[in-house]
This record gives sequence, structure tokens and C-alpha cells, in this order.
Amino acid sequence: MAEEGKVALRNIRRDALKACEKLEKEKKLSKDIVKDLSSDLQASLKTEWEKKKEMYFPIRKYAIKV
Repeated sequence: MAEEGKVALRNIRRDALKACEKLEKEKKLSKDIVKDLSSDLQASLKTEWEKKKEMYFPIRKYAIKV
């Protein structure tokens, strides 16, 4: 289940980046805006993955580090 979530998030990121690049090629978005959107997307997906990770692997949160 966790792996499916990771794959789904990767697919979302891939599709969103493709859409941004297409708009950049069509001169509807500037290179700077695409770069900013890419960074924001990565940060959002990282946050979502951290939430999912806690849901799928709650025991790791309390694991003792040696």
C-alpha cells in the first residue's frame, strides 16, 4: 500500500512537470515561474509523503535511534 502511494505521488509530479514544461514551450509560462512551480510541487509532495509515511509506518516514529 505504501509503495502504491509513492508511485501515485511520483506520477502526479511527473504529469504536473510535463504540463508546466508544455506551457513553457508555448511561451505561456516563463522559465522562472516553471522553476518556482517545480520547487513548490516538490515541497508539497514531500509534505504529503511524510504524512502518508506516518500513517503507513507509525512504529518508526517511536523507534529508538542507536
